[in-house]
Amino acid sequence: MALLLGLVAMGAVAALSTMGNTIGGSEQANTASGALGGSSEPSLIETTSGRLWDPSSGAVVSLGGGAVRSTAPTDTLQGNVESDVDSRVWPEAGPITLDADLRVVSIDGAFAGATPHDQTVPAGTEVCSYYVQTDRESNGYTEGTATFKGREVLGVVTRLDELEKTDDLLGADGTYYGGGRGMENHDKLILDRDAGTVSWSIWVAGEKWTDDFRVITTCG
Repeated sequence: MALLLGLVAMGAVAALSTMGNTIGGSEQANTASGALGGSSEPSLIETTSGRLWDPSSGAVVSLGGGAVRSTAPTDTLQGNVESDVDSRVWPEAGPITLDADLRVVSIDGAFAGATPHDQTVPAGTEVCSYYVQTDRESNGYTEGTATFKGREVLGVVTRLDELEKTDDLLGADGTYYGGGRGMENHDKLILDRDAGTVSWSIWVAGEKWTDDFRVITTCG
């Protein structure tokens, strides 16, 4: 099983070994050219909430291994921007001060996409949110990583029912959130909360569903 290049950079070899044979299975992993690091810097993107996607301001600083920068789409329905190598990542909302506890998965290390949302980000916390969507043309795995500059990853929202509960609060203005988009047990994530890094290996049935998750971070 090929190790994910983005995860190796995180020193997550030990965590990957616990996933068994469920990670991988895609010959196209790590072929995307959408990384924001290296010699090319991303242009500024003003979002509908007025925030800027810009490494110098502490937003997403690097994407790799099969992740590309995106503006918020008009909807999250399957078939909009299909790719067998890339997941799209876009900034959603924030800073927002929570007026109630927010249910998330907040585990340092590896876990399955359908893990129960047993942790909470407490009310009164200022949060920013980002959305990751995988919309494949054919059945298979897509892998990627996102690192957030100067931020702590407070947790992720992965299950469809939990995504629906947070769409109004944390979704991007003007985006319709719908479709079969939750993650399952064969989908894997790794969080390094202190480093501000999320990595994923997601299996999607092409032309049927998307697999999506929401990343909740501090706001710098």
